[in-house]
Amino acid sequence: MNRPRTLVLTLIVALLAGVLVALFATSIAPVADDGALDVPVFAAFVGALTVLVGALATLLALGLHARWPTLAGVRRGRPDPVAAVRQGVIAGVVCLTFLVLALLDSLDIAFVLVTLLLAGLVEAFVQVRG
Repeated sequence: MNRPRTLVLTLIVALLAGVLVALFATSIAPVADDGALDVPVFAAFVGALTVLVGALATLLALGLHARWPTLAGVRRGRPDPVAAVRQGVIAGVVCLTFLVLALLDSLDIAFVLVTLLLAGLVEAFVQVRG
């Protein structure tokens, strides 16, 4: 996968996810008629939000890797865009983890630090093994 194709596909995914998040935030009620939480609608909103954060993080990583290729695990030359996609997916999963912990009323600084540490360790492990 080359960099321009990755950039275009990521932009398309970010736009579609942004439209879905805006649609869910403005037009679709997250509660059913009886006042209970509408789980499929809420799950779709959370999924769209996770994809949006992952796509935006991928775009950010692509820009940062162009300037500093070491962030992608490459000493010299152009890094593979797959590293940016991987880092974007990790950012999306971290966002999803924070959201789930917040919904369970378990989000505190210890969980935030541990989640960020685990995300960094996963990325470092993949860069070393990759």
